[in-house]
Order: sequence, then C-alpha cells, then structure tokens
Amino acid sequence: MSQAGQAGASAVNGVNTQAFWAIPSNDVTNVTGDGTGYNPFINAQVQQQTGSGFNSTTGIFTAPVTGYFLFTYQFNLSNLDAAHSQLFLVNGGTGYGYYGSNINPGAVRIVAGGSYTSNQAFAFRMTAGETLELILGVDGSTKTVGVSIQGSLFSGCLLA
Repeated sequence: MSQAGQAGASAVNGVNTQAFWAIPSNDVTNVTGDGTGYNPFINAQVQQQTGSGFNSTTGIFTAPVTGYFLFTYQFNLSNLDAAHSQLFLVNGGTGYGYYGSNINPGAVRIVAGGSYTSNQAFAFRMTAGETLELILGVDGSTKTVGVSIQGSLFSGCLLA
C-alpha cells in the first residue's frame, strides 16, 4: 500500500501530505520556573490540519506514516526574573530526547518580570506510530513563569 493510502494520510496530486499548526487555547500562569515541565498544547486550538497526526486534546503528534518531518515551535514566556537560569524543551514522546536552547531566559528577558520568546525548527525521521510531545520548562527559581497564547505556536509537516 502506498503512503498516500495509509490510515490518517491525505493525498494532493498523489503525494502524501501531513501538516498542522496549533496555538495554546489560553494564557497560563505559574506553570514552570522551578524545573516543572509543561505542555502548552494540551487542548490546543488547531488553526490548520491536513491529515490526522496532531491530537489537539493531548497535544501529541503521532506520525501517521514513516517519513521525515519538520517541526517548529515558538513559546512566549511571561513573568521571568533574573534567577530563571535555564530554558529546556524535552520530547515526552517515543524515541527522542532533549531539544531546545540551553539559554538563560532570565538574563535575556525584556524587563524584570518580563517576557522572552523562544523558537526553533528541527527535523528528523519518524516511524509510523512514533510520537512527539513538546514539554517546556524553565529552571532556577520559583514556579512563576507562564505561557502566553500571543506568539506561541507548534507546527509540523511531512517532508518526504
């Protein structure tokens, strides 16, 4: 069976297409800052989806076909202070590990108690059924950091 004929796949001119773009459903406060991980895309608002890979209820992408996928994320973090010393992003899904910038968001925030936007793109090969869940966290202080819907997104597409 061709990839275009597999469950959850869509075809445009005979080519398998998988793509999604989602944003958090609302602003959240006090979800990280002490190393706690948080997935801001649980119950996400799906802006666009071709195929069925992204589950907006769980915030998890499941590869409906085997192939190379490109993902992008952007998080707009709020209420950072100088003690918030590390931003991390992990994949809570299958077969992959740590991603993201090892930066000091407290040092680069706009103002005291201010915000910082982190974004990145990454690509890798996934086997049908493997999952990707973005879990972000900030460490170094107390649990005061939030995620704003304004400027936050998660997207992905099948490359080949």
